[in-house]
Amino acid sequence: MRKIVILILNNLPGAPSLVIYDLVNDCVVRKYVFPDEVTSYNSSFLNDIVIDQRRGFAYMSDTGTGGIVVYDFMNNQSRYWQDTINKYTQPSTP
Repeated sequence: MRKIVILILNNLPGAPSLVIYDLVNDCVVRKYVFPDEVTSYNSSFLNDIVIDQRRGFAYMSDTGTGGIVVYDFMNNQSRYWQDTINKYTQPSTP
Protein backbone atom coordinates (compact mmCIF):
# COMPACT_ATOMS: atom_id res chain seq x y z
CA MET A 1 0.00 0.00 0.00
CA ARG A 2 1.36 3.43 -0.93
CA LYS A 3 0.94 6.18 1.65
CA ILE A 4 1.91 9.80 2.02
CA VAL A 5 2.51 11.63 5.30
CA ILE A 6 1.25 15.22 5.38
CA LEU A 7 2.24 17.76 8.04
CA ILE A 8 -0.46 20.39 8.64
CA LEU A 9 1.10 23.51 10.09
CA ASN A 10 0.01 26.12 12.61
CA ASN A 11 -0.86 28.74 10.00
CA LEU A 12 -3.88 26.69 8.95
CA PRO A 13 -7.05 26.64 11.07
CA GLY A 14 -6.75 24.25 14.02
CA ALA A 15 -3.85 22.66 15.83
CA PRO A 16 -0.78 21.27 14.01
CA SER A 17 -1.40 17.70 12.90
CA LEU A 18 0.08 14.78 11.00
CA VAL A 19 -2.09 13.05 8.40
CA ILE A 20 -1.35 9.66 6.84
CA TYR A 21 -3.09 9.35 3.50
CA ASP A 22 -3.54 6.13 1.48
CA LEU A 23 -2.93 6.99 -2.19
CA VAL A 24 -4.30 3.68 -3.51
CA ASN A 25 -7.65 3.81 -1.69
CA ASP A 26 -7.84 7.63 -1.70
CA CYS A 27 -8.57 7.98 2.03
CA VAL A 28 -7.13 9.23 5.31
CA VAL A 29 -5.67 6.33 7.31
CA ARG A 30 -4.86 8.34 10.45
CA LYS A 31 -4.88 11.92 11.66
CA TYR A 32 -2.85 12.83 14.74
CA VAL A 33 -3.35 16.24 16.36
CA PHE A 34 -0.29 17.34 18.34
CA PRO A 35 -1.08 18.32 21.94
CA ASP A 36 -0.18 21.84 23.04
CA GLU A 37 2.52 20.54 25.42
CA VAL A 38 4.34 18.97 22.45
CA THR A 39 3.85 21.75 19.88
CA SER A 40 2.83 25.05 21.40
CA TYR A 41 0.17 26.60 19.21
CA ASN A 42 1.70 30.04 19.85
CA SER A 43 5.42 29.41 19.40
CA SER A 44 5.99 26.18 17.43
CA PHE A 45 6.55 25.98 13.69
CA LEU A 46 7.03 22.41 12.43
CA ASN A 47 8.85 21.65 9.18
CA ASP A 48 11.49 19.36 7.69
CA ILE A 49 9.86 16.02 8.37
CA VAL A 50 11.95 12.83 8.18
CA ILE A 51 10.27 9.40 8.24
CA ASP A 52 12.03 6.33 9.67
CA GLN A 53 9.85 3.56 8.22
CA ARG A 54 11.89 0.73 9.70
CA ARG A 55 11.54 1.95 13.28
CA GLY A 56 8.15 3.67 12.85
CA PHE A 57 9.02 7.25 13.78
CA ALA A 58 8.68 10.67 12.21
CA TYR A 59 11.04 13.47 13.20
CA MET A 60 10.14 17.13 12.67
CA SER A 61 12.20 20.20 13.38
CA ASP A 62 10.46 22.92 15.34
CA THR A 63 12.05 26.12 14.09
CA GLY A 64 9.85 28.19 16.37
CA THR A 65 11.40 26.74 19.54
CA GLY A 66 14.60 25.11 18.27
CA GLY A 67 13.57 21.59 19.25
CA ILE A 68 12.63 18.28 17.66
CA VAL A 69 9.18 16.71 17.69
CA VAL A 70 9.13 12.91 17.49
CA TYR A 71 5.99 11.05 16.44
CA ASP A 72 5.69 7.31 17.20
CA PHE A 73 3.51 5.60 14.54
CA MET A 74 3.10 2.35 16.53
CA ASN A 75 1.85 4.00 19.74
CA ASN A 76 0.22 7.06 18.12
CA GLN A 77 2.09 9.38 20.52
CA SER A 78 4.42 12.33 20.21
CA ARG A 79 7.03 14.01 22.36
CA TYR A 80 9.19 17.11 22.26
CA TRP A 81 12.95 17.13 22.68
CA GLN A 82 15.37 20.03 22.96
CA ASP A 83 19.10 19.95 23.67
CA THR A 84 19.59 22.76 26.17
CA ILE A 85 23.34 22.14 26.54
CA ASN A 86 24.23 22.88 22.91
CA LYS A 87 21.55 25.49 22.24
CA TYR A 88 22.97 28.47 20.41
CA THR A 89 22.73 31.75 22.28
CA GLN A 90 23.38 35.18 20.86
CA PRO A 91 26.65 36.59 22.21
CA SER A 92 26.22 39.70 24.31
CA THR A 93 27.63 42.93 22.99
CA PRO A 94 29.68 45.16 25.29
